[in-house]
Amino acid sequence: MVRGFYTVGSGMLTQQRSLNVISNNIANTNTTGFKADTPLTTTFGKMYLSRVDGITDMSTDANVQGLSDITMIRTMNGKYTEFEAGTFDNTQRVLDFAITTEEGFFAIELPNGTIQYTRNGSFDIDAQGYLVAEKGYVLDDSGARIFLGTDKINADEKGNIIIDQERVAKIGVYTFDNYAALEKTNDTMFTGEGARLLENPSIQWQYLETSNVNVAKEMAAAISAERNLQSCSEVLKMYDSILEQAVTQVGKV
Repeated sequence: MVRGFYTVGSGMLTQQRSLNVISNNIANTNTTGFKADTPLTTTFGKMYLSRVDGITDMSTDANVQGLSDITMIRTMNGKYTEFEAGTFDNTQRVLDFAITTEEGFFAIELPNGTIQYTRNGSFDIDAQGYLVAEKGYVLDDSGARIFLGTDKINADEKGNIIIDQERVAKIGVYTFDNYAALEKTNDTMFTGEGARLLENPSIQWQYLETSNVNVAKEMAAAISAERNLQSCSEVLKMYDSILEQAVTQVGKV
């Protein structure tokens, strides 16, 4: 009976956390360059062993099979980010850029000097004349800040920026060998190790990439999670009622 409480309770927590992820996806439907997340669940035993002992493959260690297989408790074990490209909107704004392939990120140098990566190509020019994103400086293909001094620019499909018919800079587009290792720091920014330059990027000038959230899919997932949460709640009430009756009846005996 007590095991049932743990099972149902973990189910409620897992569904609530899944709803939080789904809600964040829906809230960012119109966020430029946003990549949707999918909640991942696992048994509590596997999650515990993977975090404490670093065991990732449960099938290779007989000593953990009992714990990982018989536990009925499930828990959320992170999120998987879907890096599929969104659609592309023509903004006709001269400082907007979109990477038209699924591979690649713009590199942004934050004020503290760290580098993060984004698909949001809505840029501006700061008071010193540098090309900047919301969080920091946009970097070129050598990892340096891009100085323009004016927004009277043209650009080609490789990210070359042209002023007065002269190429003055090329926006850097960087990629990673393992996208699963990237960490999302906010809705559109990522950090990761091993960034490398794409030699032949595909960039659409005066366009922005929309969010890749599938609203119909997210709404269906939200309804499913909500129903599961309600079901767990009802079962929990039933367990509580049964235990109460058991205690009172045993007490009388």
